[in-house]
Amino acid sequence: MKHLTLELTEPRYILGEDRIVCEAVSDAGTFSCRIHRDTLRDSFNIELKHTDVKGSAIDGVRANRERIKNLVEKKIVSGGFESDRSILIKPSDVPNPERIRYRFG
Repeated sequence: MKHLTLELTEPRYILGEDRIVCEAVSDAGTFSCRIHRDTLRDSFNIELKHTDVKGSAIDGVRANRERIKNLVEKKIVSGGFESDRSILIKPSDVPNPERIRYRFG
């Protein structure tokens, strides 16, 4: 995989949306990056509440910055953009060994 120079701007919660947003600034360009509340909850154990403008969800994203940065880099390199050229991190993008389901027979 090609390696990018990549930085994420400070995460922010936009009131009324079910996601945290930031900008991904790389040598490939600048892209809007969104992490949906289901991804935050299911893959990072971060609860996003509608009243959480500056609170624990933002702190949780900051604490997982490197992991999120790696996911964003993979999306950029693979061309995994949304139709508006933004990056959306979904639960299916995050390897989560604690969520492995087993099927019998």
